[in-house]
Amino acid sequence: MKAVKKSIPVLAFVIVSGIMAWLVYEISKPEILPVGSKIPVFSYLTKNGKQTFITDSSRMTIVMLFHPQCDLCKYMLDQFERFIGQFDSAEICFFTPHKQFFTQNNNSGLYSAENVNWGILSRKDVMSIFGTNAVPALYIFDRSGHLVYKRKGAIKLEKLLDENFQRK
Repeated sequence: MKAVKKSIPVLAFVIVSGIMAWLVYEISKPEILPVGSKIPVFSYLTKNGKQTFITDSSRMTIVMLFHPQCDLCKYMLDQFERFIGQFDSAEICFFTPHKQFFTQNNNSGLYSAENVNWGILSRKDVMSIFGTNAVPALYIFDRSGHLVYKRKGAIKLEKLLDENFQRK
């Protein structure tokens, strides 16, 4: 019994040390897509097959990562639909890891917007390109393809419009 009592502090020290080492490792890892970095070229699946993502040099590019069953993502998509006319100076790309996305009934007005693209990316690709699996996540790239804004979680698009686009 005495041996068990003596080993408890040692075990607690080992566990705490392990957690601290993991935290230091996580903090010291370089950010995958920091503000100012250029978006890499990557491929994604569309309704019509594979496509390559390249930013449009004549427009800003907005990328939103989402999942169709996520309530915050639905809120963000509803906002984009509501304000889509305010984003006509931008190319908008919505990416999801949900493999059956295109087989579901998607009646949003966003699907007919000329400046909107939809795609499927694997979770592995989302993580390697954007450094997150959190949804919703929003990224804005300038005309040269450099990241100027990123945010994980829902935001009010009115604020985004006021800060980054000329309101109509």
